[in-house]
Amino acid sequence: MSGTFGSALGKNLLSRSYAEIEVPAHVTGDSREVVQGGVFVAVRGTSRDGHDFIKDVANRAMYVVGDRDIDLPNYIRTSDSSLALPLLVRESLGRPDEFLKTAGVTGTNGKTSTAYMLRHFLGGSRCGLISTVSRFDGFSTVGSNATTPSCEVFYKALSHMRSADLEYAVSEFSSHALSQNRVAGLKLDAAVFTNLTGDHLDYHHDMESYFAAKRRLFTELLDKDGYAVVNVDDAYGRRLYGELSGRRIISFGTNPDVECRIGGVACGQDGTAFILNLSGSVYRFSTFLLGMHNVMNLTGAILAAHALGMDFGDLEERCRTFSGVPGRLERFDMPNGAVAFVDYAHTDDALVNVLSILRKICRGRLIAVFGAGGDRDRTKRPRMGKAVAGHADYAIVTSDNPRNEDPMDIIREIGSGMTGFGYSVEPDRRTATEKAVSESAPGDMILVAGKGHEDYQEISGAKIHYSDSEVLESIGGRRR
Repeated sequence: MSGTFGSALGKNLLSRSYAEIEVPAHVTGDSREVVQGGVFVAVRGTSRDGHDFIKDVANRAMYVVGDRDIDLPNYIRTSDSSLALPLLVRESLGRPDEFLKTAGVTGTNGKTSTAYMLRHFLGGSRCGLISTVSRFDGFSTVGSNATTPSCEVFYKALSHMRSADLEYAVSEFSSHALSQNRVAGLKLDAAVFTNLTGDHLDYHHDMESYFAAKRRLFTELLDKDGYAVVNVDDAYGRRLYGELSGRRIISFGTNPDVECRIGGVACGQDGTAFILNLSGSVYRFSTFLLGMHNVMNLTGAILAAHALGMDFGDLEERCRTFSGVPGRLERFDMPNGAVAFVDYAHTDDALVNVLSILRKICRGRLIAVFGAGGDRDRTKRPRMGKAVAGHADYAIVTSDNPRNEDPMDIIREIGSGMTGFGYSVEPDRRTATEKAVSESAPGDMILVAGKGHEDYQEISGAKIHYSDSEVLESIGGRRR
C-alpha cells in the first residue's frame, strides 16, 4: 500500500539516492513507538529534540530520518524532518485522504460547531470527524484531547475511514497544527474560514503570524480544484478572500457584495430562522440553535456541503434536524425558574457573541460565570473581563484550567478589564456556579463559560474530573 520515499518527500526534501526506497508500513516520530523494521523520524519539538533519541532506536528501525548530519548506515537526511514526518506517515498508509471527500474548518471561534454541522449535513454516519470534542473513524467514536491530533493519529483515522467505506471526512485545524506541519500532504476538497480574533498569542506572538498559520490551510492543503468558503464579515476573512484570487471561492456574510448573502435573521427563545441568497436563488433555513454566530457557522457548513455535492433542498431539511454540539450553548432549566447555559466561549469575541444572544432573549438578569486558562495567552484576560462587563449584569470570576498559575493571579488580570462593574470572585468553579444559581431568580439567565464539553480541570499539573454540565445537573438542572 505504501509508496517510496521519493514519492512522499520529492526532490526538495530528500537526497536522490534514497528516492526509490519503499516506505515501511510503520512510521513514527515517537522513539517509544518504533517497531522492528519501521521508520523513526527525528523532529525538534518545543521541549525535546527527537535527534537526541536516534541512538536508542537505530538498531530497531529500518531507517532513521532527520535533518542533521549524522553518521549511521540506515540514516536518511532530509532538509526538514517536521515536514517529512507527516508526508511519510501519509505515504505509509496509502494516502487515505485521496479516497475520501475531505473538508477542513479553521478560525478562532466556531470551528467545532461548523465541523459538527458539516458532518450532519454530509450524512452523519457516512462522514468521519476529527474535532476538538471527538473523533469518529467509521468504527468507533472516541474523545479528543486536541483540536488536531498528531500526524500518526490523524492519518490513521483517515485510513480507518477509508477501510469503513466512508464517503466524507471533516476535520478541524488549529493554528498550532498548521504552523507545525502536523498534517502536511493532506489534500482538501473544501475548506471553511470562520473568523480570526485574538487568541494563542503566547504561541504566535502577533496576529500576523496567527493569520499566516491559518492561511496555510487554504494555500497549502486545499486542492487546486477545491472550494474555499470564507466569512468576509470578518476583517481577516476579507483579507484571505483577496489573497486567494484565482481560486474557487465562495464568500458569505451579511454585506451585499458577497456570493452568498445572509438575511432575514429572526431569533427567538426557541430557535433562529434565516435566508441565504446565493447568486440570485433564495433558500430558507431554520434551526433550534440561537444567535447570529450560529447562523454564520451554519452558513459556512451549508456552503461547504453544497460544494461537496449536497442539494439545497436536503440541506434545508438537515438544518432543521441538527441537534447541536456538546458544550455549545447547552441549556439547563433550573428548579428556581432561571435558565443556565454551558458554553465553550473562552475568548473575548466568543463571550461577546454568546452574551449578546442571551441578552436579546433574557427577561431578567444576565449572569456570567467565567475565568481564563493558565499558562496561556495572558493578553486576552483583561479583554475577556471587559467583554463580560459590557454585556452581563453581574459576573462571578472563577477558575478555568489554571494549570501551573495561581488562580487568583489570573482572576486579578481578568478584573483589570472590569473597572466599575459589579462582580464577585470565587476561585472554586463548582462553588462559583452554585453561587450564581442560588443568587438567580425566575427569568434570569446564567452563562457558565469557558469549558463547554471539557470534563476536567487542569490544576498544578494534574487533570481533575470536572464538568460544568454535571454540576448544573447535580443541583437540579434539567438538560433541554
